[in-house]
Amino acid sequence: MTGLKIRYKIYAARCKGCMAAAVILFSSLYGGVSRAEEKSVLQAEQNGFTFFYQELDGFQGAVEIVGITIPEEETVLTIPGKLGGKTVISLNVDEYSSSNPSYGLHPHVQDYHIDKLILPRTLRPLKNETGEFKMADLSTSFFNLASVEVEAGSRYLKAENGILYNWDKSAMICYPNHNTLEEYKMPSSLVSSESIRNKFVKRIVFSKNKKWKFKGWQVWDCKKLEEIYLPDHITEISPYAFNGCSGLKKIRWSKNLKIIGQGAFQGSFAASVTKLKLPGKIRVIEPEAFRWCGLKEISLPDSVASVGYSAFGASKGKKGPTFKKASYLLSSKNKKLKGMVYTTDKYVAVVTTVKSKKKKYYDSQTVLRLIPTAKEIRLRKGKTGQISVIPEIDDLGRSGVKKGWRIKSDILTFKSSRPKVVKVSGTGNIRGLKKGSATVTVGMKTSDRKCRVKVKVA
Repeated sequence: MTGLKIRYKIYAARCKGCMAAAVILFSSLYGGVSRAEEKSVLQAEQNGFTFFYQELDGFQGAVEIVGITIPEEETVLTIPGKLGGKTVISLNVDEYSSSNPSYGLHPHVQDYHIDKLILPRTLRPLKNETGEFKMADLSTSFFNLASVEVEAGSRYLKAENGILYNWDKSAMICYPNHNTLEEYKMPSSLVSSESIRNKFVKRIVFSKNKKWKFKGWQVWDCKKLEEIYLPDHITEISPYAFNGCSGLKKIRWSKNLKIIGQGAFQGSFAASVTKLKLPGKIRVIEPEAFRWCGLKEISLPDSVASVGYSAFGASKGKKGPTFKKASYLLSSKNKKLKGMVYTTDKYVAVVTTVKSKKKKYYDSQTVLRLIPTAKEIRLRKGKTGQISVIPEIDDLGRSGVKKGWRIKSDILTFKSSRPKVVKVSGTGNIRGLKKGSATVTVGMKTSDRKCRVKVKVA
């Protein structure tokens, strides 16, 4: 065993007949304790591998592996449970390597041929500086990895089908890039996950646990991925979540999806997919969300409030898609929107307000409140009436009720609590069918703004 003092983030070494690299990362904080920039790094050889490790503050008799030299011909790596008579509890290697000046090399962990990783039962996730339990990103540190196994008796980690989880499977720690599973069903216990980049998976069913959200999570460059299933608790797809999944054919959309992030499906979809119908509660489609997808026909639900620039942009020289959309979803270049500033939107849902045949237009997302012109309406059986609402607008910071201005009904919804007593049309026309009372709820198709009107039929 040899004691070393190392200032560099990377230690590069030559193995006999090959090149290997030991990656040493000092920037992370584990166990809530920072490491000194110059800390004694020890090394030990086992079965042709050289392990570089250091002691962990706050853990007596425990060490962390910070680098490994791997012979080129090796394909299986077994992480030892002990080094120098002390227990290995952490593995902290990183693929983002720069050269050791003394060698002038540029070693990358991706160049290693390790396809199977066996972890000791002593290894565990440790807290980082934000208090989260984390491990090294094994799928990037060992790019050719196909399978992860954990020694029997571990109280910290669990491997299933070559995929690594924490013990109770609430977190997926590593999905190997070369794992050969064609269908991956996330455990219902899963609430957090590392990203997936894989060349074999064809179908992914996401966790039905309501605590699971994308939160920057990605399935990227999975070129054989054909189908995804999004449970109904998912309300947002994060930016670039499915970027480059060029074989995608089928999506089971969440019924409560509201936001599709920037570049979420950029460069995705198989060539056979030319039409796309989005689910009925989507509010925002961010820039580049479906760019370079080769789509020819897009059906947008009435709920869409804005579509970002190049959200459906075609490749150079290709014709963009045609749209089926609500009449109030206007181009941001439309003259009706003069004086309204948009920096990232191509289409904007507009509220049209009317007063004495004059019209004004506002971004529907600036409506703060719907105010009924009458909170209660009385009708005789068989007679009709009309519900109308006044908007309160946040007009470029000058919020206020637009008195006398009525919202045109095309962007509104109307629903009667007792349709057998009071019938209401899609334009707000009401008819009393029999004696009694009902509440008509008026809402906006592009937001959660609502108001209520009580209707009494005599």
